[in-house]
Amino acid sequence: QQMLLEWLFPDPQGLVCVGKSPYEFYTARLDQFKDLTKCQFIVPCFMTKAIGKTQDGKNSMHCLDNCGPRRYHVCDFDEPSSDQHASIILHLKRTFDLVLVLSSGGKSLHAWFSVPEDIEDDFWEAAIKHGADPALMRNRSSFVRLPMGTRDNGANQQVFYIDRSKMKP
Repeated sequence: QQMLLEWLFPDPQGLVCVGKSPYEFYTARLDQFKDLTKCQFIVPCFMTKAIGKTQDGKNSMHCLDNCGPRRYHVCDFDEPSSDQHASIILHLKRTFDLVLVLSSGGKSLHAWFSVPEDIEDDFWEAAIKHGADPALMRNRSSFVRLPMGTRDNGANQQVFYIDRSKMKP
């Protein structure tokens, strides 16, 4: 898992936000985390600083104020049914660079894409049309499932597909 995360977030000084739950999270360099397999969430962007200010003015390690530019666009498909997720992801892969696919440890697949800024709107239009959760488009600091993490119910968030050539440098 550590190697995969270093491939996804190759800056050794870069900060990432990882969570055991939506309420228990930490922002630090990857090498500062002890056992990420017990975590279930990550923000798919580098963080710009360890602590930012929430919209309520409170200090937080997970908020828009300390979230950098979008690094990966992650699609979480709740609809249609899970037996169609793979074909939707393959359809999007024809146009957009697919980096990673993982099991949510529940009922869905999550797909990580590397999308140039100038076609982000096209990507999200296509992804949402095919059932991607629009909440992930609206908030770049949203948590997504951590590759090879463990969901709170004990299920493994297994990685099914990786294409290192599509990962951002």
